[in-house]
Amino acid sequence: MIVVDNASTDGTPDVVRSWIAVVGRDESAREDRGGATPRIARMDCSSGYPAGDSPGNDLAPRDAASGQPLIAAHLVANAQNVGFAAAVNQGIAVARGEYVLLLNHDTVLPPGGLAVLVAWLDAYPAVGAIGPALVSEDGQPQPFSYGADPALGYLIVRGVWALLVGRALHDWAGGAPRPVDWVSGAAMLLRRAALTAVGGLDETFFMYFEDNDLCRRLRAAGWWVWWVPTVRVVHRSRADRADARRRADYYRSLHRFYQKHYGPLATGLLAVALAISRQLR
Repeated sequence: MIVVDNASTDGTPDVVRSWIAVVGRDESAREDRGGATPRIARMDCSSGYPAGDSPGNDLAPRDAASGQPLIAAHLVANAQNVGFAAAVNQGIAVARGEYVLLLNHDTVLPPGGLAVLVAWLDAYPAVGAIGPALVSEDGQPQPFSYGADPALGYLIVRGVWALLVGRALHDWAGGAPRPVDWVSGAAMLLRRAALTAVGGLDETFFMYFEDNDLCRRLRAAGWWVWWVPTVRVVHRSRADRADARRRADYYRSLHRFYQKHYGPLATGLLAVALAISRQLR
């Protein structure tokens, strides 16, 4: 398990270090902070979670005496917030497996969930990325666990649909697995070969739309992206775009996405549409 901390102020690095018991030295598990000595660490997952929580990693090796899952842990502690995409790329650079799981700190992967996702990539070699359904702690589906590319026509249809029908255009409640344009980076399992082919996440996206961009590039390279709602990941705190800073990050990244993928005309039309939308609020 690789933990990348983006200069948090909640003591996360110290908590992670408290889980770690050093038992030797090895390049495969170490802490990166100003040239710290490489070391191997093994984490008892059950000790670091509040009562009733599950680490959800049923593929981890287990301690022979206690039967508890053990994971080699690697902590990357950044001195400043480098952004979501850059932090994920730091973790990917350390990871060595055939598959790479992106998992936000505020998520809980259900027991057996990782095995289901891995089995999907095993069974379908043309799939480059898959994502589960995201749900709140009360089990209600969260929006935007998957979606379509945010072309201007799609955004207009989505807004009009919500206004006239009174509900979201997409159904995030479940159903059968399906191919989609993108899945959320809050919980995404990637095939290493696909990730290598497209070059990781685009670090010009500080936060928001880096997952859309990655999935678009995967599809352009010939890989499929699937949403697999048979796995339901609890997402405890979905970002609220009503917050001014987050809203600014969101629209800045949307603008960047348009510049990169749709060109100057569409980017200009987006700016006009957003200006009109703000006047109508």
